[in-house]
Order: sequence, then C-alpha cells, then structure tokens
Amino acid sequence: MLSIKTDPEELHIHGREVYIYFPNGMARPKISWVMIEKLLKVSGTGRNWNSVTKLLELAEKLES
Repeated sequence: MLSIKTDPEELHIHGREVYIYFPNGMARPKISWVMIEKLLKVSGTGRNWNSVTKLLELAEKLES
C-alpha cells in the first residue's frame, strides 16, 4: 500500500482504490480532486463512507 501525506488530508492507495482521509471534512479540503487526478494520472469518482455502506446494504437485499 502506498501512502501520500497531503496535510491535513491523507491518501492511501491500495491497488485500484484510493482511500482519502479528510480530518476537517470534505467541504473545504486542502487537496482538490483535480490535484488527486493529476498526481495519480487517472480520472476517477469518489464515494463517501455513508454511500458505500448504503450501496452494500442495497446489494445484500438484492442477493437475498
């Protein structure tokens, strides 16, 4: 796993996934999505943890 410190945010790259910790919230981050895409030389989309858990819940309901 690669970790990049971009005070105060933290990027953790694991395979194709990038995990970003926003200690001050996502409203006004110090690092922008454009900067992240340029840094990694890829385009992407993001989901907050609440969205991820809701998608998991929906997927589990579809499976049952």
